[in-house]
Amino acid sequence: MDKSKKISYPPDISAELEDLYHKLNLSYERLQQKLNEEYQTGEMGYPENSAEVEPPLILLDELNLPVDLVKEVICDISKMLGDVLEEDSRKELKKFVVSLQKGDISLKEIISSYPYDKELLEKIKLDEQLFFKLMLFTLRPFLQWMAAGDENLESVKNRWQDSNCPVCGAVPELARLTEEDGRRMLWCWLCSTEWRFNRLTCVNCGEDKAEGQLYFVVKDTPYRVDLCESCQGYLKVIDESKVPEKDRQSLDWFLNDLGTQHLDRLAQKEGYMRG
Repeated sequence: MDKSKKISYPPDISAELEDLYHKLNLSYERLQQKLNEEYQTGEMGYPENSAEVEPPLILLDELNLPVDLVKEVICDISKMLGDVLEEDSRKELKKFVVSLQKGDISLKEIISSYPYDKELLEKIKLDEQLFFKLMLFTLRPFLQWMAAGDENLESVKNRWQDSNCPVCGAVPELARLTEEDGRRMLWCWLCSTEWRFNRLTCVNCGEDKAEGQLYFVVKDTPYRVDLCESCQGYLKVIDESKVPEKDRQSLDWFLNDLGTQHLDRLAQKEGYMRG
């Protein structure tokens, strides 16, 4: 299937989203510098020797993140999101942050229940998608930092055969087909880990029959969306062989995800859902 839409690589994003993107990156840099100076990954729940642990290496319900620092990050992220939200959503988010600061809501319960728990969502009275984004942007730099210092991570990823993330267990958000040999590399939306997975196997249900695997492309771009007829799942993909040469060394997963939201809408309109 050919889904033509005017889109470039890297994708264009609105001025508001671009500002949010840069603010998040600056915030992450400051946070990770602080983490490097004051904390150890082991005290937060990351295994001391990941080579001896069965993935996923990080279990959200066993994390021991510094509560005050996480609350500080949530406050910063909520202010950034507030700049791109409608008034009602901004007020809703502010109420949530106040309740969190007062201790009316348990931060540990929120983290261990992420990404979705209906009872928790009813309790915190925050829009599901807004809660999802807030906690995603909050947890991501902590999980990235934990995995970044692991000398054994490459060997862990090399022996991993599943479609869920070997670091945090989340499902992939994007994939790329390598320019050299077309290998499919998956990208985790939560911790940004990348790992190899069979190109012809559905990441959602494990179906590997070629006749059940389809895809649609965006004409004259590196973007495609893999579709599975068995489970109606989909996955956004970047074909590096079609990426302009000047951009091949600057793949930014997060930017590509932000700039291809219309591909999610196209897939969902056709009846497909992300895992």
